Amino acid sequence: MKAKQTQKVGSVLGKARVCLWNRKIETLVGFTIGQPINIKRNPKSVVITAGNGDSTRKVSRVKNKGNVLPVIDLKGPIVEGLGSHVDVTFSPGLIEIRPAS
Repeated sequence: MKAKQTQKVGSVLGKARVCLWNRKIETLVGFTIGQPINIKRNPKSVVITAGNGDSTRKVSRVKNKGNVLPVIDLKGPIVEGLGSHVDVTFSPGLIEIRPAS
């Protein structure tokens, strides 16, 4: 099963930022809070997959109105040049971020 959403690219300190905080990260992709992840930038997309214990990045958490949600916060060069909006595709074991179509 896949899910897709379009999201605005924000900014922090003048650098591009895409912040994913969504229950789909856990229920659809299968990434739990604290899980190591790998983030790779391809010429036209960003791909997030499960990592191993050596991964420096992990799924974080945020509390929103009493609900704890998984969050992946991407800033700077990893998301620069993707445009003002991105399409985020959630599928089992994979999150893909591409310029909005």
